[in-house]
Amino acid sequence: MKTCILILCSPRSGSSCLAGCVNLCGASLGKNVTQVKDKHNSKGYFENQKLLRTHQNIINNNNIPMFASDIPTQVDSQETRELLCKVFENQFEGDELFAIKDPRILFMKPTYLGALSDYGANVKVLALRRKPEHSAASIDAGPWAKNKGLASHSRYTQLLNEFGVEPKLEVQFEDLISNPKGTMQKVCEFMGTQYNPEVESFVDKGMVHQK
Repeated sequence: MKTCILILCSPRSGSSCLAGCVNLCGASLGKNVTQVKDKHNSKGYFENQKLLRTHQNIINNNNIPMFASDIPTQVDSQETRELLCKVFENQFEGDELFAIKDPRILFMKPTYLGALSDYGANVKVLALRRKPEHSAASIDAGPWAKNKGLASHSRYTQLLNEFGVEPKLEVQFEDLISNPKGTMQKVCEFMGTQYNPEVESFVDKGMVHQK
């Protein structure tokens, strides 16, 4: 049985760092992993490029702004569900354990979980948390949404709290940075994989962005 690790969080909460660690510890990110590196994520974003484009199209088609203070209506469409399932089949063929990260999955819960079920994948959730003031500062410092950091963080946190999928493991970004070995050993136990010591050289304090 295939297993999907959903990394869910507010934007700018360290999901790229966690996804890189999860990948090092045995979870596939699919065939087309984005190679983009920039000042906001110098080691990369560790997300699937095909899925990222698909998510963007879904969000655009449903007129959902990524950064806003209101809670949007959940995307719930059979057509979108079938589209996502096809992308899963294309990107994760042969992968028994794979991980997907994108905060916008929180806007697509019924469709996304339905598509993963259609694909034959069990779901485990890594609920990544970061101190609100740090996440907000990172959002406000970027080109995405000036002065909307706290409101955006609050919106995503509410959706994450209401996601309601088990099994779920809570992960604190600050713990991942200060104690990558201990944090990822717990994550590996949750995923059912072996810990990879390369995590300790991959994670560094330079991955913390608040300005």
